[in-house]
Amino acid sequence: MNSLKITPIGGSHAIETMAIGVEWIIPLSDADLEHLLAVYKNSEFIVEFLPSFSHVRSFVLQMTDVHTGFIPENRSGGFDIRRFDTNGTVLWSISVRPDYISCNCMDYERWATVKPKTIDLLEPFVSAILNKGTQIQAVGLQYHDAFKIADKVSPEVLSTLFRRKSSWVPEHLFDMPSIWHVHQGWFSISPKKRRILNNVKLELLDQSPDYMARIIGQHRVFSLTHDGKESHPIELQDLSQVLDFLHLQNKNALRALLTDQMLERIGFDLTEEK
Repeated sequence: MNSLKITPIGGSHAIETMAIGVEWIIPLSDADLEHLLAVYKNSEFIVEFLPSFSHVRSFVLQMTDVHTGFIPENRSGGFDIRRFDTNGTVLWSISVRPDYISCNCMDYERWATVKPKTIDLLEPFVSAILNKGTQIQAVGLQYHDAFKIADKVSPEVLSTLFRRKSSWVPEHLFDMPSIWHVHQGWFSISPKKRRILNNVKLELLDQSPDYMARIIGQHRVFSLTHDGKESHPIELQDLSQVLDFLHLQNKNALRALLTDQMLERIGFDLTEEK
C-alpha cells in the first residue's frame, strides 16, 4: 500500500517542532534584556527546566558623518536557554531577543500538555516586559509537520499524503518529477476581532535515498483590529485563548491539505467540528 511508504516523523504525529513567539512593539533595550536575565536567574522552575544558558551578542552599524562613515556598536543580542536530552539533542529552548521572545518545543506530545508548559515558561518574561510598559505587537504559533517518504515519489504516493482537488495544493505538483515548494498566505479574524496572518509552506525535499514532505504553518495574531485601523492590545490574560485559536487555524490548514487517511494516521478526529 502507498500509505506504508509514508511515515509521520513523530510516529503517532508529524510534528518536528512547535514554536510560540511574542513580538514587542518596540525593541527591548540592553537594560530590558538584563531585567529578563534576572527573571531567568530568579526562577527556580525555569532554571531547573532549561539549565543551559548562552549569551547572544549583536553588532549595530550607526551612520555618522561622511568622514568616519559607519561605527559598529556592540550590544546585547539577548540570550538562549535550553534543555538537552542525554544524547545532546535540544528538547526545549527559549530565545530572548530585542524584538521577541520565543519558546521552541522539539519534544512534542500533544497540545493539551505542551501549551500549558509553554505558557508557564514564557509568562514570567512577558509579564516583566508588560509591567515595564512595552506592549505586545503580535503573538505567533509555528508548526513544522514532516513525513518521510520511502523510495521514489509518484503522483500515486503523493495522492496518499496530500488531498487532491484541494484549493490548498496546486494540482500540477502531483506530477512534478523532482523536489518543489509552494508558499501561500491569507488573513483571518480572531474571536476578539483581531487581525491574523496565516502562512503555510509546503515542500518536498530530496533526502536521498528517501524524500521528506514538510508543512510549515505560521500563524500570527496582531494587536490590531481585523481591518488594521485601530490598536487592539494583547494582554497577558489573552495569551491562552489566542494560542488556542492559532492552534485551530493550523489544524484547519492541515485538514485542507492532508487526506483523511493521513489525518487519521496523525491522530485527527475526523468527526470533530472544524
